[in-house]
Amino acid sequence: ASDNDLDAVYRDMALFKGALLLEDPERKTEVLATLATPGRPYRILAEEQLALLEVQAGNSEAALERLAGILLDAEGSAAVQMRATQLITVLGGNSVLSPGASAQ
Repeated sequence: ASDNDLDAVYRDMALFKGALLLEDPERKTEVLATLATPGRPYRILAEEQLALLEVQAGNSEAALERLAGILLDAEGSAAVQMRATQLITVLGGNSVLSPGASAQ
């Protein structure tokens, strides 16, 4: 990896940790959405946090869609996929949902 790649990893790590400390949900969503873009090193973790923000906002359907996307993403670690599955279950969804499918 080049120095620029390494710098990007550390920059994004700092942004991610900083986002977790933000109290303003709109600002937190903005930072996490930036980190959730394809190619970013903490994309899946940012997606997970965005799903949690959707739950806090009372938008379970959007959270379920985002969590289903995490399950279908090859970049997701087993631990992240397990947490996503657990949250889908808690929200009353089906852990084999695909994005766009509705919970039963």
